[in-house]
Amino acid sequence: EGWRMEQVAERLEANGVTPGAKFLELARAQKLEGYLFPSTYLLKKNMPPQEVINLLKSEFDRQVLPLFSKGFPEGLDEKKVLIIASIVEREAMEDSERPLIAAVYINRYRIRMPLEADPTTQYALGYWKKALTYKDLKYKSPYNTYVVGGLPPGPICSPGQSSIAATLAPANLDALYFVADRKGKHIFNSSFKEHLKAKRRVEQAAKEAGR
Repeated sequence: EGWRMEQVAERLEANGVTPGAKFLELARAQKLEGYLFPSTYLLKKNMPPQEVINLLKSEFDRQVLPLFSKGFPEGLDEKKVLIIASIVEREAMEDSERPLIAAVYINRYRIRMPLEADPTTQYALGYWKKALTYKDLKYKSPYNTYVVGGLPPGPICSPGQSSIAATLAPANLDALYFVADRKGKHIFNSSFKEHLKAKRRVEQAAKEAGR
């Protein structure tokens, strides 16, 4: 879960399953970012790239389409859910927080507030850079939600079933902000003022822990 298609291609080639470059070329041409379902696969050596793609995509259809058949949250459709779920996948560290993080991004999207999701900037840069700079946040790309409004054009990774389910059934939460508490969880707030207070508390705790 959470891999972009380049990572999938690299793993397939490293295991002798199929040529990574050709797999990536086909996956990009078919716009399959987000649809290469993350799971455990028993694959043969030297498979045609399209055959591997068909397997991953058929597993997506098997696992995810039944979830979609139950309907979507207001204002969302299959593609929008998949895009938000891919962001949730990159943000969440605890399963229990996936519906909370999904709620924040859905809330922002509904009020036309910039998503400002770090993983979208990382995707735009072409790799998963951990410590983003202010210069990175200004990087011009339709995928960088710090510079464009609304959702990015497509998913930024392959979300797992739990992130998709969380986006289809987000928490009943009015929060618009969250900050990592540096212990594996997040602190959620509905006001920017309280969000800034939470950030300061986290930073202060980190400083004290470093002494």
